[in-house]
Amino acid sequence: MGDGPELLTVKEAASLLRMNRTYLASRLAAGEYPVEVAFRVGRTWRVDRARLLEWFQNREQLRRCVGGGKATSAAPSLAKMANGKRRRRS
Repeated sequence: MGDGPELLTVKEAASLLRMNRTYLASRLAAGEYPVEVAFRVGRTWRVDRARLLEWFQNREQLRRCVGGGKATSAAPSLAKMANGKRRRRS
């Protein structure tokens, strides 16, 4: 369509990050995500997919450095999320 960024709804972003939509919306409202990642359009939020994944990747790297080389997040690999691949649970 256009050359602009891929903007997601809160529901789509929450699905990508594998988190609850209500939780993500509350974190957005609390200002925990930079304005470059998520912003309001009227009463709804829009999330820039590429910047969201980049922000989480940077956050994950920081956690590894602080945590002594071990990721403290239970979230799946961001590379897999960026490619749309999900782990299957048995």
